[in-house]
Amino acid sequence: MTDFTDAYWSSQDGLRLHYREYAGPADRPPVLCLPGLTRNARDFEG
Repeated sequence: MTDFTDAYWSSQDGLRLHYREYAGPADRPPVLCLPGLTRNARDFEG
């Protein structure tokens, strides 16, 4: 299983979004994975 950190981002109007930050090489570009309406962050594990 890949190590990750759970974190939250909050906007000025109070919206709170959960995200996971996975460790990886610093020279690689980041990848943003957005789950759909009925899915969640666990869909991207393994």
